[in-house]
Amino acid sequence: MSIIHRTWPVVLILCNLPPWLCMKQPFFILALLIDGPHGPRNDTDVYLQPLIEELKELWTEGVLTFDASTQQMFRMQATVLMGTNLDFPVLAILSGWSTKGALACPSCNVETQSLWLKNFRKYCYMGHRRFLDQGHNFRKDAISFDGTTETRPRPLHLSGLVMALIGSLLSVLVVRGIA
Repeated sequence: MSIIHRTWPVVLILCNLPPWLCMKQPFFILALLIDGPHGPRNDTDVYLQPLIEELKELWTEGVLTFDASTQQMFRMQATVLMGTNLDFPVLAILSGWSTKGALACPSCNVETQSLWLKNFRKYCYMGHRRFLDQGHNFRKDAISFDGTTETRPRPLHLSGLVMALIGSLLSVLVVRGIA
């Protein structure tokens, strides 16, 4: 049996609810359903544009809302405090970052320590101990890990602007045949 149709839900989660409620299904908001035989691919931003416009309106103008406890209407305004993406394939689609291959880790960037496992024909990602505090015991424990001690600092966090500049620089280098 093969799947000939897919549906991609875009779900909003209200994080200002108590922790025991915010991840319960009655409090999820289904903002968008993207359907089609292959998923949105590179057109995800086109599908998300109406949602982004509505969120902008909710922030700038607000919407009239009924308060059941006071029996009155009020103007509600809201903003997105944090956008969280819970899976790597969607992260790749939305950000353009390749989440497979030798440099798959968006946190490590070009400092990703990957190892090709030829018998398994896939990459293995090492070097996680450098995210621990400098004095952590696991950093010195060579026996329990890969035979080395970890002395490197954690990778630098690159902002979105820096990543965009790197991407545009790489595009120029590829066009000119340098990279």
